[in-house]
Amino acid sequence: MRITSVEKKVLIPGGQSIGVMLHTKGALIVGLMDISRENGEKCNPAKKAGLQTGDIILEYDGIEIENAAHLSQLVGEYGEKKVSLVILRDQIRLELQIQPQMDIQSKTYKLGAWLRDSTVGVGTLTFYDPESGHLAGLGHAITDFDTGEILTVKDGTIVESGIIDVVKGEAGVPGELKGSFTDNAKELGNIERNTEYGIYGSAEAELQNEIYTYLEAADRSEVELGEATLLCTVDGNGVKEYSCQIIKVYDQGTQAQRSFIIEIDDAVLLEKTGGIVQGMSGSPIIQNGKLIGAVTHVFIDNPKRGYGVYVDWMLQDMSEME
Repeated sequence: MRITSVEKKVLIPGGQSIGVMLHTKGALIVGLMDISRENGEKCNPAKKAGLQTGDIILEYDGIEIENAAHLSQLVGEYGEKKVSLVILRDQIRLELQIQPQMDIQSKTYKLGAWLRDSTVGVGTLTFYDPESGHLAGLGHAITDFDTGEILTVKDGTIVESGIIDVVKGEAGVPGELKGSFTDNAKELGNIERNTEYGIYGSAEAELQNEIYTYLEAADRSEVELGEATLLCTVDGNGVKEYSCQIIKVYDQGTQAQRSFIIEIDDAVLLEKTGGIVQGMSGSPIIQNGKLIGAVTHVFIDNPKRGYGVYVDWMLQDMSEME
């Protein structure tokens, strides 16, 4: 007997283009750099301390780091004093010792690391849960461009985004939905979780879909080969429904990415985008009148095809907010 991991839910599907603004906890190391000393030698305090690209610096001498600028300020104030760092590496907290050095070129104390604390991007809203007031999008994690690390969430915002251009996908060259949003764009909700299966937060107000008032979430055992549709926004005309085929289904007993493979066969969508493009991640997929999952990745060598993730797995991650 198959046991369903998440009880059935009635959801309002998305398909809207969204702008995502995420601030990470602490400061993420995206690279290491040498520092020039007065004697002409090079040194790298971060490397000497054992820091690595992808580490997240959470504390400096016991002080919680707010962002990259805050960390740089503390380094300047403490100078060459040897201090303890608390970092996060592969979800494990570690404590290291570091001694910053004066960089002769900039006349400032440095760790010897490039830092980042925020990111922005465009994706697609997957669904809104009217029972909890929570929303979900993307179908995959927001990762750092340089390190590939899943970004931790300090705070974040999901806003309305407009599509201003489309770069069609071709074999070997992924396409892209070019979205635009401003600081005063309408806020749809916040970001509380960023996981392998999407972003999750609380909506500012109930979200609506003009095509479907609501849909029942399908159990993963109900997903089958054959006809399906997806909802997405590829121009200024709002959310539209396009046809696709489910061509392979994976039997997953526990959470895993790449739950099934879809192939776009809608002539209108193929003409507009060439298939699945960046920015369509999170597009809800519908089969037999139920929401079965979301678009996650495109096949680089064949943009008509891509992966989807079961809505089961997204609901499981969203339930951990409650």
